[in-house]
Amino acid sequence: MDADDNGFSAALESVHGCSPGFVARFASLLGQAGIHIATFRLGREAEGDNAIALVEVDGAVPPDVLAEVHEIPNVQQVKPLQF
Repeated sequence: MDADDNGFSAALESVHGCSPGFVARFASLLGQAGIHIATFRLGREAEGDNAIALVEVDGAVPPDVLAEVHEIPNVQQVKPLQF
């Protein structure tokens, strides 16, 4: 999945097992932390495969929020990306 350098200051990449409710939990955590989601892309190769979420946000994501995202069931990896 490609990320565009479109003026947003940061992004998150999450690799996770494909499961219902992931997007809602992820977005809720960011919203509760006051983090604005600019774009949200979700992809996978095939049904049942791991999915990758690429989320561009308007600012840096604090380490405690990254830790909370990592605690979402089936999340295998979360990392901040800088453009």
